[in-house]
Amino acid sequence: MDAIKNFPKIFYKKISLPAEKSFSSNFLKLITSNIILLILFANLLLLTACEDEVIQPPPKQPGFQEDIPWPSLANSPWPIEHSDPQNTGRSKYIGPKIGMIENIIDSVNSNTGIVIGPDSMIYYACQNELKAFSKTGQLKWKIPFGVETLGTPIVGNDGTIYVLYSYVLAAINSDGTKKWEIPVSALNSGGFNIGLDGTLYFADSGDHTVYAFDKQGNKLWSLMDNRIMGWNPPIISPDSKTIYLPGYGVTLIAIDIESQSVKWAFGTIDCFPAPVIDCNGNIYINSNLPIINNNKPNVFSLEHTGKVRWSFLHGESVINAMTLDKNGNLIFGGDSLFSINYSGTLNWKLPMQDFISPRAMCCDADGNIYTIIAKNFSSDFILQCYNNVGNLNFEILNGLTGWAPNYSPALFFNKLIIPTQESNISYIIQ
Repeated sequence: MDAIKNFPKIFYKKISLPAEKSFSSNFLKLITSNIILLILFANLLLLTACEDEVIQPPPKQPGFQEDIPWPSLANSPWPIEHSDPQNTGRSKYIGPKIGMIENIIDSVNSNTGIVIGPDSMIYYACQNELKAFSKTGQLKWKIPFGVETLGTPIVGNDGTIYVLYSYVLAAINSDGTKKWEIPVSALNSGGFNIGLDGTLYFADSGDHTVYAFDKQGNKLWSLMDNRIMGWNPPIISPDSKTIYLPGYGVTLIAIDIESQSVKWAFGTIDCFPAPVIDCNGNIYINSNLPIINNNKPNVFSLEHTGKVRWSFLHGESVINAMTLDKNGNLIFGGDSLFSINYSGTLNWKLPMQDFISPRAMCCDADGNIYTIIAKNFSSDFILQCYNNVGNLNFEILNGLTGWAPNYSPALFFNKLIIPTQESNISYIIQ
């Protein structure tokens, strides 16, 4: 019993022994410090591994196409002809998957493409007036001009709609009121484009001249060169420093915006389809060149300096349309549909039932390709949708009446809007 009573004292004495008779306190401190350091080091390794896992994105294949910010354009699904100033025809959104006609828009005397504003309003330049529709196809307003439209409108970042007519360049507010209009010499123009700073560019085949106007309608400069062809809108480099145009007696002309002069010209054969530019500044153009493959048709990829990256011999008599998907695959065709990769190697080729309508091709964010096929030169046409490996997703063989468009369809929010050339209707496809 006495031992039990004295246990606290004994225990106290045991643990209160002199340091030399117990574990060294310095040794304990050293062990504790080392354990703490090991724990901290392990946590640091774990955190670093986690950070690397989160921060490091998966590797992207060569040719992956980054979206090019273009602040002068409206933040909308399709603010300009063929989607962007580089003419890629690629949407940031997914296109239709069902393949059914959802609605029909009354677009009498239409002869341009369709654009979409930031409020999902649909703008359509008919023969001599600009029309605005809701996303379901109801007419909201129209404004007459009395002269013929020369190209697809452009929607600016503040909602202003720019329209080019014969002898008129105009800016329209989103409520349908005129902001300004000015006389211009354009008569034989295929449309216009907009630079990063909002400068508007168009070319005229009649006077072989490129024009630049600011967004207030003031003329900035013009350049005349007998080789300049204006049947397409000028295509603009990703840095907005160069304009590219097909030409007379040349395949492509590069114009320096800062010096307002021709930087270089490529090829010796006239070319009518506009080029496509990727996010790295590489240029894609179709041409027959006598010095290459015995004057047989090729698609060329050029560096921004005009140097040939590669050429692809396709042998088609006419190439009507091109689009560039997210992975850098170039899809193009006339009598056949081709897909070639970023290095110029064939992915696949498909024969078409008839020929692909000029400019009438685009692709969505998943790489699905939408093509419009003119049916035996009749007033009916076919819509086909292929996936990125060339398998048919769907097609609409009947019910699309009206001459196939010479302008790009517009993709937005799981839908496709198809204009028809010189007809009375346009289609919304879901």
